[in-house]
Amino acid sequence: MSSRNALLFPLAALLATACGPKPLTLPQDPVERAATCGVVAAAHARSGQADAKTPLTLEQQASILHYALLGGGEGKDFSQDRVAAVVQRMPELEAGITDAKWQELVAPCREAYPETMAGKPVALPRDMLDARLSCYMLGEFLGKSLGQHEAALGDQLAQYGAMNRKLDPKIGAGQAGLRLSKEQARDARREALGRAAHLGPPVEVMKVCLAKYG
Repeated sequence: MSSRNALLFPLAALLATACGPKPLTLPQDPVERAATCGVVAAAHARSGQADAKTPLTLEQQASILHYALLGGGEGKDFSQDRVAAVVQRMPELEAGITDAKWQELVAPCREAYPETMAGKPVALPRDMLDARLSCYMLGEFLGKSLGQHEAALGDQLAQYGAMNRKLDPKIGAGQAGLRLSKEQARDARREALGRAAHLGPPVEVMKVCLAKYG
């Protein structure tokens, strides 16, 4: 994907109903629903720009990716495969954004995913290792997902990387103290990413993480 349009995903899945008499509704399938709301978030972000070529801010791009993380948590366990499926589905919905009435889904998406709304203070997990892991994994996810936008977001992403370099040995020592196997340590990191998704908007969460661990 080009940096210009990387996160501009039209709502093709709802195009067929956009012009019909029935009101738009969110898909029932978790992956489709999360991807649809990611599309709506991208369209909403772009609608406020005078120039479509202007890169989205870190907050806007992270808010779109937030739906993928929340989609990954819609199951018994957090699944990075579901996260990837949501991300993959978003660009597949590109064809009909200009004709679909995506504005009608802004409120339903917010209601379906209240974690995406700012307002409540972000509270990190009380357990120190859980808090560190949540911050680490969210910072890593954003850094990897938005790395192609380094020219525009480099300074902000660099802060996440610097924080993670500080946290890495502390997390390693904490997991070693618990005598976790490699599989258990991997599962703990995966669960921490899912937990971080529910703490609030990603950039707001990372502000708290940077204040505590940066």
